[in-house]
Formats: sequence, structure tokens, C-alpha cells
Amino acid sequence: MEISPLDKARRQAFRLLSLRARSEKEIRDRLTANHGGEITAEVIRQLQDEGFLNDEAFARERARQLAVRRLEGNRAIEADLFRKGIDRPMITGAIHAAREELSEPEAIRKLLAKRGQPPAPPDRSWTQKTGRYLLSKGFSAGLIFEVLNE
Repeated sequence: MEISPLDKARRQAFRLLSLRARSEKEIRDRLTANHGGEITAEVIRQLQDEGFLNDEAFARERARQLAVRRLEGNRAIEADLFRKGIDRPMITGAIHAAREELSEPEAIRKLLAKRGQPPAPPDRSWTQKTGRYLLSKGFSAGLIFEVLNE
């Protein structure tokens, strides 16, 4: 018995979703490469109707994971979600929801605690190195400066 192209595409989509949650763009990109636009559009419509594909829920969970577990800054979270095809208003809402659980200053303090005690008093090279590290985690320079000078 031959499996229809639509069923093949659905199977691939479910395999992708079984590994981790994904955005509509991620599924669309992967399916389009193998199955073409019409079949991909139909599979995505079906997945959305059945509740397996929801960009808003994906964005909220991804933002929470990055903010609380990985201790990323808002800029890094925004960039990650944007790459995954989430639109700006949804990104803003997801970040806001994640920050209700753990604010950016609290995340910076947790990262600093993980890195150990600074030299007493903190010297310029430690401050610069720590600042660069926090910038790489997606925190704004003003917030970093504020927390480091507490």
C-alpha cells in the first residue's frame, strides 16, 4: 500500500514535533524542502486545527525556557524567537510573561552568583570581562552597569 504525499508530510511533521516544540515557520521550512508548498500548507493547517501547532504557546514556553532556565536577556530571547518566525507582538507578550517569573536584574544576579565572588574590591578587568559576558547573554548595557554597581 502506497502512502500518500500528504501522509508522508504529516508523519515528518509529527516526527519533528515529537523531538521538541516548534514554530510554524520551522515546520514550514522543513516540510517545504521535502514536500512542496501545497502539501506543506495543508499539513500546517491540519496541525493548527488539531492544536499541535500554536505559535503563541510555543513563544511563551520558549521565552520562559530562555529567561528562567538559561538566564538569557530580553534581547537574546527576542532574537531567538524572531529567528523562529514569531512576530513582534507575540514576542513582546512572551517576554513579558517570562519576566513575571524572573526579572532581568534577578537573572543577572543569578549569573553573577554562578560565576563566583568577584575580587574584593572588583577590579576593572573583572568588571569588563563580566560586562562582556552579560552582553553576550542578551542583557542591555545600562542594566548590566546598574546591577554591577549595586
